[in-house]
Amino acid sequence: MAQQGPPNECEGKSSARAGDEQWRPVGRLGFFEVSSWARVRASRTGRIKRQTIAKSGFMVVNLYAAGSSSVRNVHSVVAEAFLGPRPSGMMVAHRDGDRRNNQPENLEYRPLGQRLPNGWSPWIESKNGRKLSRAEADEIRRRAALGGSTTALAEEFGISAPMVSSIKHGRRWPPIGRCAADAPGSFR
Repeated sequence: MAQQGPPNECEGKSSARAGDEQWRPVGRLGFFEVSSWARVRASRTGRIKRQTIAKSGFMVVNLYAAGSSSVRNVHSVVAEAFLGPRPSGMMVAHRDGDRRNNQPENLEYRPLGQRLPNGWSPWIESKNGRKLSRAEADEIRRRAALGGSTTALAEEFGISAPMVSSIKHGRRWPPIGRCAADAPGSFR
């Protein structure tokens, strides 16, 4: 079953949404379907399920059927339907680092624990949604080392003072050449 064109709230946001929406079953029981636009619906009623953002930053959906409920990461549901079953020892990864972009072409299976070349995701995001690039994080670190005020840097870059401190001390965006797992406060 295909639906023509993207939903209005998404119009023009992604070239991947320009074609027909493809629907595939979720799991073996067939109570739900997931689309190439990363939307989830109930198979019987066609009703689109509401997605929320978990504390981890990933999109999640509550799948309730046959008397039991399961909160699932949307990227896992999409990957299972469009990439096939997840191989043992692999995880679903977002190619662009955006945890909210769950379209099939943005997902791939990678070995568990495999990091991106810089050791972390391509950007970090504060609670207010402000994204920082590697260059901005390096600039914050440089200016903090020269005595820049944590509060002033936080206001200038639109992030929190604790985030500035995390960047300054290498807990977020460790300096290039330093593995993220070796950063202070990280776990192996």
